[in-house]
Amino acid sequence: MAKIIQAAMPVMGFGVHNYLALVDNSGNVVRELHGVARDGNGNLASWTTTGTLFATNSVSWNTFSTDAKHELASGTMTQMSQLFSAGEACATSITEKAVTYGVLAGGNSYNSNSAFISMAACMGLDTKVADMPGYEPGVDKHVLTQSEINAIRDLFRFDLPVPTWPEPSSGNAAPIADTSVTLVGVSDVHAAATC
Repeated sequence: MAKIIQAAMPVMGFGVHNYLALVDNSGNVVRELHGVARDGNGNLASWTTTGTLFATNSVSWNTFSTDAKHELASGTMTQMSQLFSAGEACATSITEKAVTYGVLAGGNSYNSNSAFISMAACMGLDTKVADMPGYEPGVDKHVLTQSEINAIRDLFRFDLPVPTWPEPSSGNAAPIADTSVTLVGVSDVHAAATC
C-alpha cells in the first residue's frame, strides 16, 4: 500500500523538523512536503533563525531513510496522491501568506513545524510527537485559519469532521484530534493507529 508518513529529523542539535512524505507501494519516497525559511532575497535558507516561511514539495534533504517515522495514512497510490495534493495546496496557501519565519515560532512568527501541522490538518491527518529527543517548536501553531484549512478540504472533497482550534494570531493552537481520514467515495483510506 502507498502511505503518507510523518518524518522527523534533528535540527541544530536541540530541535526537531517534522515533514510529510508520500511513499509508494515499494517504500520509495515520491514527494516530500517541508516548511523552510526564505531569506530577504527570496533564497531558501535551510537553517536560519529569521526570514519568511516557505512551504514546498521541491525540497528534500535526502535523510528519509534515517529519519524517525510514523505512518499517518495508507491506501492506493491514487488515494494517497489525492490526499497529498491537499497538503500541496496548503503549502501554496502558506507560502502566499508570506508570514514571518522564526526558528522558535514565537510571537507572530511561524516555523517549519507550523507549516507541517497546517499541511497535515489540510489532509485531515492526526500527527504524532516525533520519536526522537528534541524540542518541537511550532507544532501547536497553525499558519492557516480554520476556515482556510476547511476551504482546502472542501476543494479536495474530503468528508472529515471539522476541527477546531484558536486562530493563528493567538499562537496557542491545539493539535487536531481526528484520527480518521475518509475520501468521499473511497472506503479503504485510513489513518494508522500505530507507529
